[in-house]
Amino acid sequence: MQAKNIVMKKLSCIIMLFALFTVSAQEEAELGRQIAASIERGMPIYRDMEYEKRIMRVGYNLAGVCDRKDINYTFTIIDRDEINGFATFGGYIYIYKGAMDKAETDDELAAIIAHEIGHVSAKHLAKRLEQDRTFSFSFGLLDTFVLRKQKSRRDIHKIVNISYGIIQRGYTLQDEYEADRLGTRYCYRAGYDPLAAVTLLNKLKKEERRAGASTIFENIDILRTHPYIDERIDTIISETGAIKAEEAYEKSGNK
Repeated sequence: MQAKNIVMKKLSCIIMLFALFTVSAQEEAELGRQIAASIERGMPIYRDMEYEKRIMRVGYNLAGVCDRKDINYTFTIIDRDEINGFATFGGYIYIYKGAMDKAETDDELAAIIAHEIGHVSAKHLAKRLEQDRTFSFSFGLLDTFVLRKQKSRRDIHKIVNISYGIIQRGYTLQDEYEADRLGTRYCYRAGYDPLAAVTLLNKLKKEERRAGASTIFENIDILRTHPYIDERIDTIISETGAIKAEEAYEKSGNK
């Protein structure tokens, strides 16, 4: 009986933690602001009017057709030559200068940004953080952050570290495929060629082979070429075909 009670108490705690740690849109926006401030203190931000105009033009076109309208999107360029990009809470999206330089057309840049918006729309980071917070945060932090709603500098620092750790570790394959599918739809809705993602990925794949380094793009999100590039290309092509089939069906009057 005692063992059963202990098990029931543990289950109750887990259920309570899951309920308390559901990230609301308001809380996500606050987390996003805090994390963005931390990122921008620690990483070089690229300030160039033409680059900023380009990322905002493409970014806001995509944000206007995405499935999440409860947050405001912000697009920032990291001043590094890496071909990379990532998104954090509250619609804060970061694209590296190297990725913008590699994206020769707005269609290719849209593929990068739309994939990150896909992660935001599907709340992938929030879901992953909920899991991390459930099992790794102390009840003291739970009380401070969730119950009292008083977000201390130390608490925010912990959340920043956990969130950034999740971004660095990468999402699950299922999350990546979902972001690809959503990104493909957003590109199509916004008038960009959704197959530009395939063009870009194949271009990087060739560069990787020429460089002879199998891990040159290992830590990249939308541009990741190892180990499942072909599956992601298949996902993008398949989703593009599905979108066009849906559109043809609607135009035929069979809504």
